[in-house]
This record gives sequence, C-alpha cells and structure tokens, in this order.
Amino acid sequence: MLAVAVHARADGDSTAVGVLRRGEPFTASVTDGAWLHVTTASGITGWVDDGDLRRDDGLRSN
Repeated sequence: MLAVAVHARADGDSTAVGVLRRGEPFTASVTDGAWLHVTTASGITGWVDDGDLRRDDGLRSN
C-alpha cells in the first residue's frame, strides 16, 4: 500500500481530505473505535482507519 485516505470524519464514507503516504511521519491524538485522528507531516488533519496502518507498509506513527 502506497497511501491511505485521510477522512474528514471517523467514517469511511466521509470526504477524503488528503492522503497519508507510505513512510510519511504523522502524529496521532485520539481514537474513535477503529479510527485514529492524525496530523500528517504535510499538515493534513483527519481520520484514518487504523486497520490500514501496517508496520510492513512503512506507515507508522511518531
């Protein structure tokens, strides 16, 4: 996986506000069920499904 969608809300049907690319650092602040609220190194803030974050893909939290 090269990137995962960053959503406006903790819902896969919500608008994608950006992407979290493989290897891009991010900070995580809160969780909502299976969703993680993140801010990417490029300044995008939103929600990602933590099931999409796999260490072997290089997507990792700071």
